[in-house]
Amino acid sequence: MKNLFLNIEAIADKINDDIIVMFSTGKDATVMLDLLMRKFPKDRLHVVYLYFIRGLSFKEKILDYYSNQYGITIDQYPTHELTTILRKRTGKSIYSGNILKQSDMQEVLREKYGTSWIAYGYRTQESIERAQMIKGEAINGIDWRNKKLYPVADWSAANILSWLKKRKLPLTIEYSFGLRDINMPYGAVLEWLKINFPDDYLIALDQFPFLAEDLLKWQMSR
Repeated sequence: MKNLFLNIEAIADKINDDIIVMFSTGKDATVMLDLLMRKFPKDRLHVVYLYFIRGLSFKEKILDYYSNQYGITIDQYPTHELTTILRKRTGKSIYSGNILKQSDMQEVLREKYGTSWIAYGYRTQESIERAQMIKGEAINGIDWRNKKLYPVADWSAANILSWLKKRKLPLTIEYSFGLRDINMPYGAVLEWLKINFPDDYLIALDQFPFLAEDLLKWQMSR
């Protein structure tokens, strides 16, 4: 059986710089954050959450929980995907310049925190693309060329769930409704938000009024 902690042990042994930790609040990212917090001094970890809609109550609740649990600050920034969406829908942008891709966002964060290393909660079993990316570039969870870290790359979904249970790590509420990512507001998510968290739905509309039209179009297309 593969040592599930080989990657985190190798990362802790070989990486002496600060690390930017991309915390999406998902299952894999939550386990990754917990492992890094157990292996690194917290002042070397810069935890980042990228949002589409800022201030959703249940997202703020889980971010506050882990901020208090580990005694850290979780910095929040708009996701790079907002640039493309807003330019297309409103002609405006959340960022100046051309922050259109994940790689653009990575460079922004690297400059801000003064470190090259970024950790992601990606797993090889998620998809063929992820497997090819990680196995093609990383050795024991460390991609030296691109300065990326994958602490849970070799974990299965069952391993992730087991660790969440063992460590009693809570997940954001959308998982109990069978939703994986509430952050990207597509039709089903908007409907769920409007029904279950009407105040948060109003927050979403306040930031992006066009979402009401998106929800209506999605409902009519079913």
